[in-house]
Amino acid sequence: MKKIIVIAIILMISCQKNDDETCCTQIDADVFISVQNSVGKDLLDESSEAIALNSIKIKYKMKGGDISEVNDPSLDAPHGFYFYNPHDASDLYKVQIFLNTVYLNNSDISYTYVEWTPNSIDEIRTKFTRTKNTLTAQKIWINDDLVWVHNEGSQLITIVKENL
Repeated sequence: MKKIIVIAIILMISCQKNDDETCCTQIDADVFISVQNSVGKDLLDESSEAIALNSIKIKYKMKGGDISEVNDPSLDAPHGFYFYNPHDASDLYKVQIFLNTVYLNNSDISYTYVEWTPNSIDEIRTKFTRTKNTLTAQKIWINDDLVWVHNEGSQLITIVKENL
């Protein structure tokens, strides 16, 4: 009987979760962007000939201020973004941009740059919050304009551009 109790105690102790272990980290660090001109023309539509998909570059600001283009064939989105066609006539073309989580400064802010064309680059500044196993975008600024706050409004942001 003593052996059964000892074995049961050992099993109970060995099966307890260790609170110091983290199984995984949940990262919420993306934004959807559409690009239009002032009259509402969709500049991501190939027929507009304004922005060529193969010319879009995503770049991250790294420690020390270096800017590095996203190019990792092991990722699902090797160049840091996905492109989405409209679902119907009222929908827009859009890109899902994966924000910089490679380097966050001491204030948990990162910088992502979107080069639509060589002459048109937007800066995306993101404020993150961290917990033990999450990293979540809380605020997003594009070119110093606050455009999105977590849990407030759509995560689709429209950028208006005139000259590319």
